[in-house]
Amino acid sequence: MMTDIMTKNIHNVINIIAIAIIIFLGVDTFYSLVEARFDKPDTEQAAPETKAEPRKKVVTPGLRDYEVINRRAIFGKGGTASFTATEMSQVESLDPTSLDVILLGTVAGGDEDARAVIEDKSKRSQDIYHIGDSIKGAVVKNIYRNKVVLRLNGKDEILVKDQEQALKGASSSPFSGLAPTMPPGGAGPGSTPTHTIMLNRTELEAALSNIQEVMTQVSIQPHMQDGVIDGLAVSGVKAGSIFRRAGLSNGDIIKGIEGMEVRGPEDLLSLYSSLRERESVSYQVVRRGRERNVLLRIR
Repeated sequence: MMTDIMTKNIHNVINIIAIAIIIFLGVDTFYSLVEARFDKPDTEQAAPETKAEPRKKVVTPGLRDYEVINRRAIFGKGGTASFTATEMSQVESLDPTSLDVILLGTVAGGDEDARAVIEDKSKRSQDIYHIGDSIKGAVVKNIYRNKVVLRLNGKDEILVKDQEQALKGASSSPFSGLAPTMPPGGAGPGSTPTHTIMLNRTELEAALSNIQEVMTQVSIQPHMQDGVIDGLAVSGVKAGSIFRRAGLSNGDIIKGIEGMEVRGPEDLLSLYSSLRERESVSYQVVRRGRERNVLLRIR
């Protein structure tokens, strides 16, 4: 009897010890899991860092941006487009465009290279157009030497470079799309004195024919006044360059050509044309705070 009681008590003790061990192991395991959970946080895949898109750098175009136009002789010195006599005959038979625009010059070539400088007379502005570009509701369909075909309201029209019209402006200036500025020298009492410079046409043609070399002889950038372009700032003029011979100096601000404002490098394309076709051209500069007129006579 006593033996049975002792055996039962020992069995109970063993059960209690076993339960205690199980509880201990369970609690220990629980805390191990908790420690593992908090001591070693989940390695969640970090969301990919969103990189801010870099701001597009706005660069005001300089003369070098127009190098292709000058290099390929935009104003009447050829081009690479090939066309048949029949095609050209059909082009020339088109009705003149009804748009109030002026063709200042073209670069003939493939669809990607061909371009034209067209002036919108109503807006008094000039721009460079490629095939497929729109202007005043028309689409530039084809560009030939000194001719542009425009598609307007389902009909082809032709825009032809008229020498007199291209060179003629509101004050008999080749820059008809530009707003008047200071009058050329000699325009009247109290006008700014004019400094006359003689240029040899042969030397001028030689200089302009090597536009890549010319681009290294000067730096010309738009000049800003109160956030508005009011001329072209000149710097880096090399001694003996065509620019120096034309009377430009470092620090000059070109304000106008033939008494008309210069708003950007594209306006110099018209100067390029007039230098080849005219016997004289004047420009206005501000030098050390004083206005000057320079008359270039080409002989």
